[in-house]
Amino acid sequence: MAKRLGKEWKNLEDEPDADDRFFPEIKNNDLEWVMKLLIGESESCCYAGGIYTVVLTFPSEYPFKPPVVKFTPAIYHPGISQETGEICADVLRDTWGPTRNVRWIMGVLYNMFLTEGADHAVEQEIMKQKEDDYEAFKAKVQAQIQSLME
Repeated sequence: MAKRLGKEWKNLEDEPDADDRFFPEIKNNDLEWVMKLLIGESESCCYAGGIYTVVLTFPSEYPFKPPVVKFTPAIYHPGISQETGEICADVLRDTWGPTRNVRWIMGVLYNMFLTEGADHAVEQEIMKQKEDDYEAFKAKVQAQIQSLME
């Protein structure tokens, strides 16, 4: 596992995402990485322009089990727990396999923001607000993006 993770980290550093959607920030240790996720300003979602911090904590069973994915701080999103910052476990677990990797995970997270949580929700109140009062939902997301930039 450590050898594979080492290769993945090196690959992310040597071959950055072609669309500049994410990049590795720091490796706290072999089993905990901090990544940055950038949602492009041109994207047609309320998260556009956001830069988010993602902590990946790898289990000893990696790559047979996915890492725990946590946003710090928790992002106002239906698929992210407001208490822990963790994403809905089903997002990765349902399609995870040993051929998946961190680059794939970051792509899934990017798409999770583009769909604004349409597929997986752990925060039902946020999903309800998005469905019932999209403008208020969008305003809260935009306020959070601004606070993260300060």
